[in-house]
Amino acid sequence: MTTTGRPRPTQAQFSSLLQLTFKLEEKGRFPTEFEDISLFFRAIAYQQFLYQRRASILVVGRQMLYFSDLPDDHYIAQTFESLTGMKLQRFLTLSQVLLLAFADAPTRRCIDASFFSTLGSGFSQQEVELFLSLFATSRTEMRKFLLDLDASIIKSGAQPRNASEIYEQTPFVERPLIRQHKSYQCIDVHLLDACVGRFIYSKLRAQGNAEKKLFMSHFGPIFEAYVRKAIAHMNLPFQEEAAMAELVAAKNKPSLVDFVVTDNGSRIFIDAKAVEMHYRGKVTHLTSELARNLETSLLKAMKQAHSTMQVLAGLGMGPSPNTDGSDFLVVVTESELYVSNGVILASAVGQETVDKLIRKDNQLAAIPLDRMYFLTIQEFERLAEAVHNGHCGFASALSKAREAESRPETQRMVFGQHLDDMGIRTAAPDYLIEETTNALHSLTEMIRRETT
Repeated sequence: MTTTGRPRPTQAQFSSLLQLTFKLEEKGRFPTEFEDISLFFRAIAYQQFLYQRRASILVVGRQMLYFSDLPDDHYIAQTFESLTGMKLQRFLTLSQVLLLAFADAPTRRCIDASFFSTLGSGFSQQEVELFLSLFATSRTEMRKFLLDLDASIIKSGAQPRNASEIYEQTPFVERPLIRQHKSYQCIDVHLLDACVGRFIYSKLRAQGNAEKKLFMSHFGPIFEAYVRKAIAHMNLPFQEEAAMAELVAAKNKPSLVDFVVTDNGSRIFIDAKAVEMHYRGKVTHLTSELARNLETSLLKAMKQAHSTMQVLAGLGMGPSPNTDGSDFLVVVTESELYVSNGVILASAVGQETVDKLIRKDNQLAAIPLDRMYFLTIQEFERLAEAVHNGHCGFASALSKAREAESRPETQRMVFGQHLDDMGIRTAAPDYLIEETTNALHSLTEMIRRETT
């Protein structure tokens, strides 16, 4: 049986591959040394899933919808220019050209500043070289780059990379180009896609703690507004946090989810979390460490969903929180956390962690764990477009995923695999495709003016 053109490995072949990996060096951690098997598969997923498929040019379109309309005096625009020496909009334009260079010529492995000359005098060679340098390191600088990475990990209070790094995500996802004189060699196009597609977010989050919090205070509302755009695209009735909070008379307003969507008799509680998994959270073998990494994101969303249920019940707008109804919780994240649903979450952080939340917040599990799903923004966009074009219902898609997760043979690592099983092939909603297409048309016009 084949899936993507390759034979499905047998259990013996899979075990043999794992054993060969372990033999690469002696200090690797065996699956049995992870407190839960899901932690082992998370570490492998962070390393391997990056290479499964190339990202499309839509990743730049999404960045444009996030950032291109920000005024020059906005904190994010000013900070980005201060850190990189480039204006946001010009960075986004050159990002399109860079990704197109490797998309249009799959065999291309090197590029230099002259490739951008078709854009004309509006972009100097010096500016293009500055842009390329943001993704590059030289062979002689690689050692310093890795040592600096270790230093930043230590500064954050964690241990540096150790001998098990061969099972971890390559650090060159931050520097996918190797500079040789005036030429730039791409280490791997998948790394380039990942780096360019999230560069602005990652660059501003990589500051000190105070600066990172300030960035997130500005980016959080941007991300929430973007999730709202996808929800509105579904053409389903929904309530927003601000409107629900206004109905509560208490001085100390409860912490609520961002949106509550109603579909076919079900309520879907949705929270947008603009989070990125810390390095140690990606590779940890300890449930307690992952729980700390998810405390302000997925675990917090569980508490917010319960508070929202209490508020709505108190207002006579829904059943009481201890009613086991047809509600769902969906948390939309900016990056992949490889914790696909509530059952996996409880296994990965430890059932006792979830039990403590339930005892503390009284009937927190009113939404059962198997009705909680954690989607990346890309997965949520795919689902929103499928609902918009009538391919499926919002609640019915979640119900199908829940049914599939009840059987080991149909369980999936990420929600996008459930979308594949449902035959949902749409890559993105219309508005994202339109933004990307318009940007590409602008590029075409810019090149045409220079060549005529």
